[in-house]
Amino acid sequence: MRRGYVRHSGRVSATKQIALMGRHLIEVYYVEGSDETVEDAIRSLREGDEFCVSTLDRAARKRSELPGLIEQVHGRGAVVVELLTGRRSDKPEDAARMVAEAFEMLLRDHKSQTRKAGRRAGRKGGRPPKDKMQKEQAEAIWFDSRIKLMRDAIAKMDGWNYRTAYNEFGPRGVHAGRPAGKKTR
Repeated sequence: MRRGYVRHSGRVSATKQIALMGRHLIEVYYVEGSDETVEDAIRSLREGDEFCVSTLDRAARKRSELPGLIEQVHGRGAVVVELLTGRRSDKPEDAARMVAEAFEMLLRDHKSQTRKAGRRAGRKGGRPPKDKMQKEQAEAIWFDSRIKLMRDAIAKMDGWNYRTAYNEFGPRGVHAGRPAGKKTR
């Protein structure tokens, strides 16, 4: 009997893998995340069964799990079959290629980040900070009553922006009006 296993990834969605199972007429398949695991799928195997996956990397989450996974399937008297390539784990040359490609694909999966993980990593840091003017010098410019416009004050404060200056020093307390030292007629 042919039994399938589906695990979603950013590259190959669960929907595409399920459609692939349907095209290959696999009626019994396990989908990770719906209270089913790869261990459940392997436990269901019997002597002579085929354990079908789109590619071998879909059956493991980590590269270190790959050799043990094939051993477990073979221990049950079954064989791993990749539906996209047609390779089988009972052929030594196919098994070696399956494992090598699965290693590469799992490595790629771990390199790519989700949007949420990228944001989390971005909060840790990233680009080194610009050379920033000393706090005391920046504070003197921030509260200088001769500088009426905030953008002019920020322009003189190297490495500071409005948000960081406001958070550090609070409101400027400089009122709009005629610049000091200029006379009107």
